Amino acid sequence: LVQDIAQHVDFMAQSDTNPYLAYGHLSQDNTIGYLLSKSFEPINNASLFTYSSLVDEAFNALQSKRGIILDLRTNGGGQAPWAYYLAGPLLKTASLKYRRSRVKLGKGSHVSALSDWIISSYEGQADQRVEGGFFGPVDTTEDTVYHSSSVQYTGKVVILTSSLTASSAELFSIIAKNQGYPLVGGHTMGIFAGSDKLIFRSDPRFLLTLSATDTEVLDPNLGWTSFEGQGIAPDHVITPTQTDLTLGQDPYLDKAVELINAP
Repeated sequence: LVQDIAQHVDFMAQSDTNPYLAYGHLSQDNTIGYLLSKSFEPINNASLFTYSSLVDEAFNALQSKRGIILDLRTNGGGQAPWAYYLAGPLLKTASLKYRRSRVKLGKGSHVSALSDWIISSYEGQADQRVEGGFFGPVDTTEDTVYHSSSVQYTGKVVILTSSLTASSAELFSIIAKNQGYPLVGGHTMGIFAGSDKLIFRSDPRFLLTLSATDTEVLDPNLGWTSFEGQGIAPDHVITPTQTDLTLGQDPYLDKAVELINAP
């Protein structure tokens, strides 16, 4: 459906020349803005400054819209600070602590094998098989998101998600949910804990990906919760039909418009 989004959105010409985001307004209603967030992963060593300039440009362009549909359906994640910068203009508070982590220190699959919740950055356990030399590091500076942009958007916002919405795009989703913005679509992928690649001593051509981290995020209804392997449930589940696909209809957009138009 996202591949056919140009049937429903009039994109601003200058916005679709980068791999990170594109924006415009709905063809059926130019008072509703649309922002497609493609990825939070830097390409060719692009800097956060480059990305933040694009975000500021987008929100300045959409500032007068009475609502914005922010589409994460194909965003597979990337760098958390990039997701946080996109969330910045939507924060209703100066900051939000929404994530906490602990690491596995002992043997077994029970809670007693885990550390306490980590309150200051942890470099991990020394392990020469891991790139960087440490296994299971935790950066607590990324547990809190701040209003980082000079732009503030105060209109209605609806977030579109799917099973392809992953990693830092899921972090964005739970931040948005904490701010009262509804999620529309499908469950996200369920990738929250960090992982490391370990090189096999017997054959360095082979790598094993493991995670030693247990991560919970703050859900406005459930409190601190692990969504690892489950994903975040949308507030409004959308299941496209074959008829939708055949006719080029987008029921995700239809529901988002309904929510923005609601009193």
